[in-house]
Amino acid sequence: PGSMTTSNNLTITSPTDETLTDKTPITVSGKASPNATVVILYEKGEVVATADSTGAFTASVPLEGGYNTLTITSVDTNGNQSTQTLTITYSTQKV
Repeated sequence: PGSMTTSNNLTITSPTDETLTDKTPITVSGKASPNATVVILYEKGEVVATADSTGAFTASVPLEGGYNTLTITSVDTNGNQSTQTLTITYSTQKV
């Protein structure tokens, strides 16, 4: 019998929390459980991505000026959820 995963792991590889960027949209990428549904809530809506058979996912998320709170939730095929929250600051000002 194959191994069974009971928890849904979520790792965000990019961007890191507290990122300061001058680009929008920002690409959110990471790993979740294979074929998990990944929902990214942002200031003005949500983006839904599906992880591939290795668990990798990528989504393009538009940013508002200033602080943006991104709440990333993955739900695996068994219904297990895992959530991470990132704060991204979008500014076109020179730093």
